[in-house]
Amino acid sequence: MTNQRIYAYIGDPDPVDTVTAFYSYTLPNGKTSPNVPMGIGDGIFNGPQFFIPYDQSYAKGGTVSVTVHATDSRGAPAKPFIFSFHLDPCLLIKG
Repeated sequence: MTNQRIYAYIGDPDPVDTVTAFYSYTLPNGKTSPNVPMGIGDGIFNGPQFFIPYDQSYAKGGTVSVTVHATDSRGAPAKPFIFSFHLDPCLLIKG
């Protein structure tokens, strides 16, 4: 199992607006998470830790894709920010 946490700097040119954010992620096996709300602290948005459970299809590793969404208080969405990270090969060793 692998643990991940997502952080994002999100700004709005209108300082009166309140920004909300969430992310979703897609695992190497194609499964996509539901939207995960992000909180804000010290000017940085952060999401709760999520876990990538073992799956036999990860034996050769793979890529996890994350999409961060933000919307201001008027409902104007920002362009989604998409990034990915590499999942190292994951083998289950039975003793």
